[in-house]
Amino acid sequence: MTENRWAWTRIETGAIGRNVRTLKALTRPGTLFMAVVKADGYGTGAVRAARAALGGGADRLGVATLDEAIVLREAGISSPIQLLSEPP
Repeated sequence: MTENRWAWTRIETGAIGRNVRTLKALTRPGTLFMAVVKADGYGTGAVRAARAALGGGADRLGVATLDEAIVLREAGISSPIQLLSEPP
């Protein structure tokens, strides 16, 4: 017997920005903060998550693949992007 399960999530991008501000406030002044948005922002949507994190004060973004970085660039995001895996 197959059971259908419906689920939904509500992503509050404002919380992402607040979390970045809170965590960054715990570091020494001048410390750079990287928000990791790999795997499509862990289901949030990489572009949405990236914009929210940058709005909260993130200095750079982390991705797992070159394709993920390209998606961010094509969306107009110009902040530094760190590739967290081996180069292709």
